[in-house]
Amino acid sequence: MVYFIGRYIYIRASGHIENEVARVRSYPFKLYYPACFTFYHHMHGANIGTLKVLLNNKLAWQLSGTQGDEWRSATIPIPQRGVYTVK
Repeated sequence: MVYFIGRYIYIRASGHIENEVARVRSYPFKLYYPACFTFYHHMHGANIGTLKVLLNNKLAWQLSGTQGDEWRSATIPIPQRGVYTVK
C-alpha cells in the first residue's frame, strides 16, 4: 500500500544568515514491514548549503550545493521493522 501526503517546506537560501539551520522532525512512527521514505527537493542557486535527512538520529542521506533548476526525487530505504523518526 502506498500513501502520499502532500506537504512542502520553503526555505530561501539567498539573503540568509550564514550557517543558518532549518529543522523539521516527524512524529515517531512504527513500521511493520520494510518501506521507503521518498521526497522531492529543489536546490538551485549560488547560496545552497546542505540538505540532510536523519533516520533515528543517524545520517541516512545528504546533498550539497546547487543541483540545477528542477525538482528531483530522493528515496531512502528503511529495511527493517521498528519505530522511526525522520529529521
